[in-house]
Amino acid sequence: MKAIVIGSDGVVGGALTQALADDGHVVYGTTRRPGRVGENRLFLDLAAADIGHVALPDVDIAFFCAAVVGFADCRKNPRLARQVNVVGPVVAARRLVMRGARVVLLSTSAVYDWSVPHARADRVPCPVTKYGELAAEAERGFADLGSGASILRLTKLLAVSSKLFSGWIAGLSRRREIAAFSDLHISPVSINDALNALRAIAANPAGGIYQVSGADDINYYDAASYLASRLGANGKLVLDRRAADAGIPREEIPRFTSLDASRLTNITGWSPPHAHDVIDEVYGPMIKTAQARSVLP
Repeated sequence: MKAIVIGSDGVVGGALTQALADDGHVVYGTTRRPGRVGENRLFLDLAAADIGHVALPDVDIAFFCAAVVGFADCRKNPRLARQVNVVGPVVAARRLVMRGARVVLLSTSAVYDWSVPHARADRVPCPVTKYGELAAEAERGFADLGSGASILRLTKLLAVSSKLFSGWIAGLSRRREIAAFSDLHISPVSINDALNALRAIAANPAGGIYQVSGADDINYYDAASYLASRLGANGKLVLDRRAADAGIPREEIPRFTSLDASRLTNITGWSPPHAHDVIDEVYGPMIKTAQARSVLP
């Protein structure tokens, strides 16, 4: 299989590029940083006005993993965000589909209003944030391309590179106070969950919407408290804060982000993981290292 990963500099895109190569596929990646262009790594800037004329290789499947993902970034610069998240991907995907390729769009649970847990894939999108609005618009653009297009909605992806969680671990292991929001919720999944879902989509000729989600919704304060317990730290080091008091707009403070992932479960047998299990999977090695170096009794 020949594949191209749009946005191979990102967390998901980089991991997917490596995973596909390890699986024996021919993989092209794209970057918007000229200094990173090289063999099988092409320059592509989704924000460019001439995106419709950029040369792309012939491939069997293309994964669109590049986007402006920050809620505040989309809110403050909606024109740029729409070009990168909607216009550029839809234009490039249309060209690839016309040449016989399948396309996969990485999307988000933010296409919903977060009012109900385990939102079904056939629920009509009802975003309340600019980021979600753009994701829903991109989904419509890909859906218009027919059965050659697939959409993968993800909930919160936890990765070792997350400065928030790694910072909590570092702080708690040194008996320092940390602050976490008790009104801001996530339904976390790991990078491995995302990669396995993308592999399954690549192997499944049927298009449409797939969803990857954790089994439950947890707030950041509870997640931080769990890390404290894993590190053997005093739970009082975790300070309860509210996102609303920190100036985060109400519409950007989700209560339920979990999605119904039954389609993927039916195809692969995968089951949505519980939040604490995801934290252990992703940060377990980091926790063990911190415990070995910790000043905690």
